[in-house]
Amino acid sequence: MTRWRGVCLAVGSVLVGLAMGFLPLEAKAGEIYKLTVKDNQRREPLKVKPGDRVLVLLDFQPGTGFSWRLAPGSTKLLQPDPDKPKSGEKVDAQGNPLKPGQPPGRPGQVEHRLFFLLVPKVPGAGNPKGELKFILTRPRSDQAAKTFTVPIAVEQPG
Repeated sequence: MTRWRGVCLAVGSVLVGLAMGFLPLEAKAGEIYKLTVKDNQRREPLKVKPGDRVLVLLDFQPGTGFSWRLAPGSTKLLQPDPDKPKSGEKVDAQGNPLKPGQPPGRPGQVEHRLFFLLVPKVPGAGNPKGELKFILTRPRSDQAAKTFTVPIAVEQPG
């Protein structure tokens, strides 16, 4: 008898959680899109949905003093992943994480950085289109030596 009472309580708790929205009916992972230098200045917007992730792989020469960062006027439709470095994660040319102890490169060589962006699950009001823009600049400057620009369109799930 006490066993059935425990089972009924557990089932009831799950049903209440589903009804109240605490437990999702469907836990669907978002898509992952990877952008590279080849995607710079593309004409067609990258179509994403809330919950999707966008990875941007960019290269630069750190010895020059320049580095990539999000431009101040970049779209707010994509937000940097708070769990990843703002300056991008050091990776190899294909975007794979560096092996432990593997240096990012020798002085004067190109380094690769992978930036992680998220499409918020709750889209903001307003225009669902924008422009993702990174600039290659020196610290404390907004003057870009290079830009990386991709149009973005957020579609509502349906």
